[in-house]
Amino acid sequence: NVVRWFWQVVRDWANSEELLLPQLLQFVTGSARVPVGGFSELVGFNGAKHAFTLAGANHLSKQASPVAHTCICTLDMPPYPDLDTCRHKMTQMLRLGRSHFDEGAGQAET
Repeated sequence: NVVRWFWQVVRDWANSEELLLPQLLQFVTGSARVPVGGFSELVGFNGAKHAFTLAGANHLSKQASPVAHTCICTLDMPPYPDLDTCRHKMTQMLRLGRSHFDEGAGQAET
């Protein structure tokens, strides 16, 4: 179910929160853009080609956020109990990830 819910959230974002899509791609792959040749040309941090992969993460709790492995373009998805939890955790993942890893986060704009 969690894989189906992931893609439902992505479709919903495409219709209502389009700015989250490049953030999702950057969170999982390290790049906010699809490669020129498409998803089949995704390259991880180690320079090798890696398919965009969703992995079930039954080792994570149902309250955990998804975990990205940018070196292999993989997102571990915890076993969420429903679509709403999945949507909340995915949105939270991007908002927290951006605020913690963006060099400009928390700094006053000039």
